[in-house]
Amino acid sequence: MADPPTQNNAIYHEQSPTLVLAGKIYAGVTGVMVLLAILFCFIQGAKVDGTFNLLGVNLIISTIVIGFLLWWYKTGDLAPDKLWFIVLVASIILFQCITTDIYVFNHETTTAPTIKPPTSPRTITAPTVVVPTNHTNNSNINPPPKQRSNQVKFATLPKRKRIQEKSK
Repeated sequence: MADPPTQNNAIYHEQSPTLVLAGKIYAGVTGVMVLLAILFCFIQGAKVDGTFNLLGVNLIISTIVIGFLLWWYKTGDLAPDKLWFIVLVASIILFQCITTDIYVFNHETTTAPTIKPPTSPRTITAPTVVVPTNHTNNSNINPPPKQRSNQVKFATLPKRKRIQEKSK
């Protein structure tokens, strides 16, 4: 006669019924989170930005992967001691659902500010340089700079030439 199933010899790959119940609850929470995240992605994708649909497709592909893992576990192709791998993949999918929801609802569309170009070239007037007249013939003093005219058109010159003009 066969032994009746006990706590040590459970039906599901020799696991305790409490572990099986915890796995079903964890799978249920993961399933609900995936369904909500996919729903949010497709609704916001239709209303706001079409790229959210790609997040939904990514979640669907991740769900297919864990579906295969669960099928292989149930049929015995995946070893019973690899339950930790299924829990790890389900945890990653939960994290993916949470980050997807955060991204979908906190997505900000920003546009780069545009600056209008000047409508016409402007003339910039430079102040007149006053040369001191009282100096001694000391070798440490540089010769006085040349005086510039009051009107210099900086807008028509490239920046490098403008700097050279200022230094003259």
